[in-house]
Amino acid sequence: MPVAQRYTWVGSVAVVLLLAALWCAARPFLGIAEDAELYTIQALNGLMPGRFATDLWFQYGSQDQFTLFSVIYKPFLRLFGLAWGNFILSVIGYACWVAGLHRLAGGLFRDGRLTVIAMAGAIAIEPGRFELARSGDAPLTPRLFAEALTMWALGSMLRGYPLRALVLLGFSLFIHPLATLGGIAVLFFYQATRRPALWGLAAIAVPVILMLAYGGIQPFPRVLARFDAEWLRIVWVRDSNCFLTEWGITRWLPAADNFVLAAIVMIFADAWERRFVAVVLVVSAGGFLASLIGGDWLHNELIVDLQSWRAIWLLDLVVHLFAGASLLRVRARSDFSAGSAASVLAVTWGLLFLATFLPAVNVAAAAMALVTLGVCAWEHKYRQPLPFRGRFLVQLCTGAALGLTLVILYSALVTPPFVWWSIYGAAVAAVTLVVLWRVSGGSAGGGWTPRPLSALVVPAVLLALAGLGWDHRAPWRIFVDTADRPPAALAALLPGNGPIYWEGDVTVPWFVLKRPSYFSCDQGAGVLFSRGTAINFQHRSDVFRSLRTFDFDGHFCPAIDGQQKIFTRGDLSSVCAASPGLEALVLARQAADDPGAVWVAPAEQVNEVRRGGVLKRYATNTFFIYSCAALR
Repeated sequence: MPVAQRYTWVGSVAVVLLLAALWCAARPFLGIAEDAELYTIQALNGLMPGRFATDLWFQYGSQDQFTLFSVIYKPFLRLFGLAWGNFILSVIGYACWVAGLHRLAGGLFRDGRLTVIAMAGAIAIEPGRFELARSGDAPLTPRLFAEALTMWALGSMLRGYPLRALVLLGFSLFIHPLATLGGIAVLFFYQATRRPALWGLAAIAVPVILMLAYGGIQPFPRVLARFDAEWLRIVWVRDSNCFLTEWGITRWLPAADNFVLAAIVMIFADAWERRFVAVVLVVSAGGFLASLIGGDWLHNELIVDLQSWRAIWLLDLVVHLFAGASLLRVRARSDFSAGSAASVLAVTWGLLFLATFLPAVNVAAAAMALVTLGVCAWEHKYRQPLPFRGRFLVQLCTGAALGLTLVILYSALVTPPFVWWSIYGAAVAAVTLVVLWRVSGGSAGGGWTPRPLSALVVPAVLLALAGLGWDHRAPWRIFVDTADRPPAALAALLPGNGPIYWEGDVTVPWFVLKRPSYFSCDQGAGVLFSRGTAINFQHRSDVFRSLRTFDFDGHFCPAIDGQQKIFTRGDLSSVCAASPGLEALVLARQAADDPGAVWVAPAEQVNEVRRGGVLKRYATNTFFIYSCAALR
């Protein structure tokens, strides 16, 4: 093999190792957590037919009817078990996502150096920044694969293969419709701007959808239906994120920030790139408008279900792709003196990177994004720096944003140890970005010429350091994920095989005991798609709220007040009497007049609960078991 080719091969491997290190540092592994719990139990239900039939999540139909993901997931669980099956498919999903990202970035920038730099920005900036639009999410869900296919499709579109893009989006639609719809809209509008005849298809689509709706072909009949008052009231509380008018500052801030960042990107984008960004911008804005009108105001079932505002994940991703590219381009137009476009842009992207690990930094980043837009627009229009007073004002704003960031960082340092791992991850990711920038030719000196073998030492060391902090699972999560069979002592204390209630964690009944759960706040995710689930969830929520358990953490399941109730055997009897089918209660506290049966777990279950406006942390490894047969 010629020497030059050998060096190129080594350099490619070095880039792959660096991107893997960046992923591990910026996107920690969380195990079967968050939405991954729901998709895992759906796959497990397919492997154990009838075992979870009386579980609230399955009684009235689950989200499994909208995705083929369980078909993919089940073989991994059957072959490797719960923990390893989840881990192996997660790693495959991460690899698919990065491959899709490479396809999109390559199609957008058409330059190997910019492609790598763009990928680094998209990987490094995200997880904690915008909770509702995270792409490449760590917990294993079908979104991971649907996003990969959508990115691959849009990359194919940008390379001039719209039919291939349509086929890929068709596959993605069967994996996760909500994550795919934005990509379909981008493909349509991008092609329609060059092929006006396509607008005729949009006109034809309306009567076709109405025919499907009247024909009763799901989910189209929902386009003619509205939530009734009782159902809407339940959804409005449990799934408030579906309604834009219920969003608070923590949700609106990063969403609005993405539109500001898109305006900055448009300044530095080439004409080719600007067209694509403009289409993504229009689709994202249209998604918000459709959600507001059809969901918040008209309460249309299908529009609320589709959550069209979620199309912003594409805008979120695309603006992050331009992080490195914009810095490269601004360097050719502006110096890095204080108050210049180059300096404020660098500060903005730096704060957004830090917000990946400390989400509170979003406030400072959003403020800097507005300042950056103003400075970049000025320099772009007038081709000269801001006047002295303007630069001085910009420096004051930058100083204030950096000062606020230091205050946030100090506050984070005095919080629980988990934050230390976040800071460790940020440090490793920052070093990895610097090395990637150098390897990809982002520095003024040009690209790095890798030497055989020795060129892989630094990337391998960084990957090893990132790997040390990649697993963010708490001991309790590891216990739940790796429990192949129920602990004998626990199984002996629980009656029958029917539904039980486990305070604060639905994954123990599901994954440790392999039995149905009677109630948890997580099971309420299905209220959006099924009225039966919504009514029964609300009834059970009203019953269990009287105990003030950890499920009522002030987030999706709000408590009546901020006090933790001291309950009695009579209170437990009332809960069991109002809960037909419930076999046992497993609580983190004893009844005042009944000690119950005691089980000591091998790890502490940790719950964070908002009481009286204050977030409190509760940890216990001692649980108290009460049989409903003895209480009724």
